[in-house]
Amino acid sequence: MNNEEKYLNASKEIEEGQKDNRKKCVLHYTVFDWVRKNIPVGSKILEIGSGKSSLIFSYLYKVDSVEHDPRYVGKHKNVNYIHAPIEEYDEYYWYDVNVLKEKLASHYDLIIVDGPTSKTGREGFCINFELFKKFNCPILIDEIDKELEQKMLQVFLDSGFKKIAEGKKHVIVKGKGIKLKKNLVDNLLKNENLVICSLGDVDPPKWLKEKGNYHTCIIHCTDNNEKKFKLKYLADYFISEKGTLKQQYKEAFEELPKMKFYKKIIYLAENEKVSSKELEKRFEELD
Repeated sequence: MNNEEKYLNASKEIEEGQKDNRKKCVLHYTVFDWVRKNIPVGSKILEIGSGKSSLIFSYLYKVDSVEHDPRYVGKHKNVNYIHAPIEEYDEYYWYDVNVLKEKLASHYDLIIVDGPTSKTGREGFCINFELFKKFNCPILIDEIDKELEQKMLQVFLDSGFKKIAEGKKHVIVKGKGIKLKKNLVDNLLKNENLVICSLGDVDPPKWLKEKGNYHTCIIHCTDNNEKKFKLKYLADYFISEKGTLKQQYKEAFEELPKMKFYKKIIYLAENEKVSSKELEKRFEELD
């Protein structure tokens, strides 16, 4: 089997898995088709965040993949991993910028922004865009169904980038030599209100479905996958933990380091029946 056949077979496997809700890759399967048709074979791709996609792209492309977790560095032999640990900056967490300055190549034909996880945050890509502006290549922003990624996309568009392709959960933009507007980037760091709630086998509560002026962290404490996926889809941050409430909150603080940057946090009991407007009023009373 040649490399193109490997690429096509692997991307087909991703498609079938996603259609059957057997998610084997965060990137939507249509991304692989777009890349094959629009990025010449042998080109150089930079992935911000590694995964199964790193292996698939390596069949046809030269891949540099930024990864913070040493357990995944070197997982696929034809991928050049850039191990950049997560660091704490003034108002955000992101990869070690000094490592990136040293390890990034002089040229890339495509950048895929798919990391780090939402629990850490991806704002750093925009904040440190000076590292990537020189490449003048298409940039794929993944998971735009999430609020932060949607805001990041808007920063690019409002700064002058053009949308050249889009899929179910991603958009590809391009803009030559454009600098992101600082006031737009600064707005990404405005983490005001956060609601934390432990939920079991329940339907999504009203305050979660209504999406008020707050972010949500759901701690799921049962094995009910049907309920789990409904809650996970609506939450900004999702954590699985079956221990006591004390253990659940401890796990949330460990898994969600950016929690410390929120100005106000409300802890809700599972059975509290409140609307988004009532929650927003509670936040106002905390001033």
